[in-house]
Amino acid sequence: MKVRRFWNERWSTVETPFPTNKCKYMISDLGRIMSIDKESEDEKLLNGTYNHNNLKLINIKLANKKYFKVYIHRFIAINFVDKPSDEHNFVVHKNEDRTHNNYKNLKWLTKKELIAIQKAKGQFSIANQPSKKNVVMTKSKVRLLKARLRKGKTKRKILAKQFGISQMQVSRILSGKNWGHVE
Repeated sequence: MKVRRFWNERWSTVETPFPTNKCKYMISDLGRIMSIDKESEDEKLLNGTYNHNNLKLINIKLANKKYFKVYIHRFIAINFVDKPSDEHNFVVHKNEDRTHNNYKNLKWLTKKELIAIQKAKGQFSIANQPSKKNVVMTKSKVRLLKARLRKGKTKRKILAKQFGISQMQVSRILSGKNWGHVE
């Protein structure tokens, strides 16, 4: 059975890192998702699913028993929306409706443009930014942390934030699993 296509609708095949078991998948510039059976060539429209941010996606089961996640808006932007430059790495919905994945509703932004929009809406906060990666603890920092932990006046959560490490890392330092050789 064939899926009825709309006039002027363009389709692009989803490329996966490993082959799929039974179907190949295609996504249209209008945001429709289709699976095509490899043996019978039957086509079927799929609904996909939504994540906690209300972004539509599909999880494709691969032959190696792992899943490959495809965000529909991003796939459509990569395949059907012109990217102005290499610095434009973020895709937004022009009308702010994250369920409306038509290629005309998608736009590429730079990080600066995205932050400016989020600040204007009151969504952006430095506190919401990911913590610095690969923070290096030195022996002197570990000694200071252990001294504060021994006093017991400051909560571990606050100490973790002050030192730029996770609460789990603070617990490991306290138990001696990490930095056990430092007094």
